[in-house]
Amino acid sequence: MPENAVPLVVLASAVWLLTACVNEHAVSVELELPSGAPVPASYTVRVYRGGACPTSSDVALDRDDSMARIYDATFAPGETAPAIGALPEGETFALAALARDATCGPIAGGCVTWQVGSSDAIRIPLASITDWSGATCAAGRSCMAGRCVSEAMDGGQDAGPRDGGTRDGGVGTDARVDASVGPDPCEGPPYAPSALVCDDFESGALDAWTQDTPASSAVVITNLHTHRSSAYAVRAVTAAAVEDNAAAIESGMFSSPIVSGDLWVRAHYYVPSGFTLTGFSLFEIHEPAAPDETIAVRAIVANGTAIYRSVGDETVVGVAPFARDRWFCVQLHIEVSDTGGVVELDVDGARSVTITRDTRPAHGYSWVLFGISSARGDQGAAELFVDDVGVALEPLPCAR
Repeated sequence: MPENAVPLVVLASAVWLLTACVNEHAVSVELELPSGAPVPASYTVRVYRGGACPTSSDVALDRDDSMARIYDATFAPGETAPAIGALPEGETFALAALARDATCGPIAGGCVTWQVGSSDAIRIPLASITDWSGATCAAGRSCMAGRCVSEAMDGGQDAGPRDGGTRDGGVGTDARVDASVGPDPCEGPPYAPSALVCDDFESGALDAWTQDTPASSAVVITNLHTHRSSAYAVRAVTAAAVEDNAAAIESGMFSSPIVSGDLWVRAHYYVPSGFTLTGFSLFEIHEPAAPDETIAVRAIVANGTAIYRSVGDETVVGVAPFARDRWFCVQLHIEVSDTGGVVELDVDGARSVTITRDTRPAHGYSWVLFGISSARGDQGAAELFVDDVGVALEPLPCAR
């Protein structure tokens, strides 16, 4: 079983079974409703590093420790939950679950602590919640079909894969920015022949990626914040102030290195405002061998953006900042040339950086990292969400 294969199946009206692979063996997690409880409209499952259990009310109103939270999924009976991913042997986690009715009122909740490797079967008994009063969702969120969603959502995707090239407000969890005109090579599958890497993460798994996650970091599939009202995005979390700390996903090698011509990279990000930003890379594109020349797009203080080139350890600060607590689009264009090459960075369709340099690595460009791919030594705990990523040999418009 792949490490991040976490199928979820219903066993009975009161029990859900979650299976995962940890160090080559399966671990099951059962969520058990109390006797006589109604069938929930949704379940929320959260996993926390450190083993401290939140209360059910803290889970319901998002008052739990979001920086310790490495997994957050809400799903209806019969749906498949996104993959949790591999958990390090010996580390302790808290697993919390909450069941809600159609009005988002909590009907049952529970939490247990578990040390990875201590057992292969975990049962979370959910106790009835009969005295709930007041708000059922956190501030800024409202109930939709038994799920607490952002009040900024407009209730669904725009009609069709494109919405005619007009903006739809540019705010909220499903904000689309129609910054480019033309076909999207990553619209599919099938994808255009020019597409090298495409993923909207709607598979609910990271099977196509390698995870770059030191012990204090995590990368998980989530539905906490998603782009374009989609089902899933990727959440990257780092928990320590360590230089080059990372929580990223790494693509495989391109079919052949890119040694000339044009290369485009696109990704959509959501950076919450609940932490201090000093600097980390949003994505990096690398050559396949030493000296591993790299071009990175960085988020810096004051919500700024910058281009970093490993050649000469050069950083060029951009003029276009990004907004936090909403989705924004990042587009990188590289004209690959050893004389007069160009690097251009756009944020939500606005030009932030233009560099004219030698942009051709000795071995070309061959792979890419998305997420928090590296961080400054003074960058404390951080998190972001990334969705609708792509690398192509033709322009990649912001996904709509």
